Amino acid sequence: MAYLELMPAFKCSHLDSPDIAFSCVEADFCGRTESINFWIDWDNPMSLFNWSQTIGLICRPGWQIGLLGSSMFGGWVLSLLWLPSYSDVYGRKLLFKLSIIVTTLMFFFMWVSKSYLLTLISHTIIGFFTSLRLGVGWPYMLELVHKGSHPVHSVIILGTCAVQQMFCIAFFKYFSHNANVFMAIGFVI
Repeated sequence: MAYLELMPAFKCSHLDSPDIAFSCVEADFCGRTESINFWIDWDNPMSLFNWSQTIGLICRPGWQIGLLGSSMFGGWVLSLLWLPSYSDVYGRKLLFKLSIIVTTLMFFFMWVSKSYLLTLISHTIIGFFTSLRLGVGWPYMLELVHKGSHPVHSVIILGTCAVQQMFCIAFFKYFSHNANVFMAIGFVI
């Protein structure tokens, strides 16, 4: 999530001297009355093509960026206490499948979205169904394997989650600065 919201490095120039470029931050040009040209410094390794450009996070208030980052956890908290209990009524398999389908659909919407609001809603719904994916999916998956191999499967799954973060860092450092490519890989996997 941090890579999707990471603000790029900027270069600025004053209108009266457009040939003189200098490093700047959002506070130098967002909401200012004086006119200043700004552009993304793509030569800087910290500049990624991510949500700051696609859904317009540049010059948004910090609380809106923070809301986007915490919306998944808000959705998760809203459903955590009551949604997993429906697995006892309707069965774990059905609700786990439903959570995977809805999460995949919402992930796709986030991938193609050019709207802050659609991304926020999709991220919240992903969080809402996380309680089913983890609270119902984890026990359901452990029921499918031999009891003696539960620790091995747990280490493999949790290890995969940890390696995912390392892959993310390596991807942006060595392969591409485009977060949409990274999201496409995640969607395919």
